[in-house]
Amino acid sequence: CSGPGATRHDSEHSAFETDPEGASVFIDGGFVGTTPTKIYLPAKDVVEVRVQRPGYLPHEEELHRDKVPEGAAEGVGWEPLYFFPLTAKRH
Repeated sequence: CSGPGATRHDSEHSAFETDPEGASVFIDGGFVGTTPTKIYLPAKDVVEVRVQRPGYLPHEEELHRDKVPEGAAEGVGWEPLYFFPLTAKRH
């Protein structure tokens, strides 16, 4: 929908941070960056996120997008920040 009076849903990025920094971030199995990083999450309701860093246990989580109007762009309805504290592997 476009034209005068049309609702505009601008894309918004989400920041991904870890403690410690330098973890690889994967969305739905695909590499998207190294923390800290900002990305546009897909325009769908659920994504699988995995963060991993050598020497730390990987963290996997299912993220759910808030309810947004139909046709909203990528990035709309996701949290502005996702933070994952990583746990060191025991030797």
